[in-house]
Amino acid sequence: MPGLAPPFSSRRAQRGAQMQKRLEGMQAKMGTEEEKRQTVAEVRDRPAQRLSERDLNRFSTRVTRMLADIDYFVRKPMGWRDGTIVVWAGMRGAVTVAAAQTLPDDTPQRALLVLIAFSVAVLSLLIQGGTVGPLVRRLTPEVDPNAAADEAEERTEIYRMLRASSEGIAEPERPEGVPRVEQFYREKKYRLEVLRTQRLALLDARDNGTFDADMLAEELSNLDAAEITIEMRGKSGE
Repeated sequence: MPGLAPPFSSRRAQRGAQMQKRLEGMQAKMGTEEEKRQTVAEVRDRPAQRLSERDLNRFSTRVTRMLADIDYFVRKPMGWRDGTIVVWAGMRGAVTVAAAQTLPDDTPQRALLVLIAFSVAVLSLLIQGGTVGPLVRRLTPEVDPNAAADEAEERTEIYRMLRASSEGIAEPERPEGVPRVEQFYREKKYRLEVLRTQRLALLDARDNGTFDADMLAEELSNLDAAEITIEMRGKSGE
């Protein structure tokens, strides 16, 4: 209806779009070292000369992460099920107990207030903590048929990133007549260097929030397992 304020979710989406536009503008202005220094100086209201290389890198990383977070929440917004679970599985009286402990000793009925705070915390732990599992199972939605396709597409992007990260590593030469042991260690060194480069790429993607965190953790575990296998083969061959 005309004249009414937009819903909360709509206002939140508008603020997110404004923040995304602002961050993209800052990122576009940080193409060179001097532009990055000037942008950070304007945002932090500090002289550009006093900014260290660490300050610039941290700010650039933070902008990248925030853009990735916004993109993630746009693609996968939090629904009412997620909100309900987050509220139900909250701190359960921890803030209340902490606030009650800070009351001055001369506060009227301080002992009663502290007792009430602990009672609220205990009841929250028993009621909410004891029912959060059944609540999650009850609110878990049915599997989205498009989720598998989206996951496969994201995994394909990760594999493409891993291949691109190791393209600059030269493969070892394989001349005729080289002893098998020597050739083995050449291949081993090459493979370990590939794994190291791919691990750095995955860690950067995790820090920037580019892909799903669980999927990245799975790929990191695969790299760790591959590295252990290579190392064990090397030891058994010695």
